[in-house]
Amino acid sequence: CQENGIKMRGHTLIWHNQTPSWLFYKNYDVKSGKLADAKTMAKRMESYIKQVITHCQKKYPGVVYAWDVVNECV
Repeated sequence: CQENGIKMRGHTLIWHNQTPSWLFYKNYDVKSGKLADAKTMAKRMESYIKQVITHCQKKYPGVVYAWDVVNECV
């Protein structure tokens, strides 16, 4: 994209189908069987989204013009 002057739409940051199961568990421990609470999940998602977008902005400035943040939200 950078070499050819092409703008890109980022897709997708949060998708239940493509998210590793450990992200949903308390202390990232799937074996515990205890799901993380809503507040913890919101913080995890916000942190992940910010990190990915910041990385892309630094490594590929001006390339990504928009992000599809959540796919198939339920």
